[in-house]
Amino acid sequence: MSHLILSPSELASLTGYAQPARQAQWLASRSWVFEPPRRRGESPKVSRAYFDARMAGKAPAPEAERQGPRFAWMTTQRAA
Repeated sequence: MSHLILSPSELASLTGYAQPARQAQWLASRSWVFEPPRRRGESPKVSRAYFDARMAGKAPAPEAERQGPRFAWMTTQRAA
């Protein structure tokens, strides 16, 4: 197992659930950034760096990470 992501036992300790589907629900309900499991029975992937930052209160808000480019300026009409 990689040291870059949390192990299944660490995820169980964090979420309180052993089942990967429940772990993913717990993470999503609390706005954690994670990679969902690709196959049934696999654990979600949470970056150890993100976990450390989140637990220290330094992680950015997930909404800020998920914002894409703003194209509103292309559709606004200018006064002539």
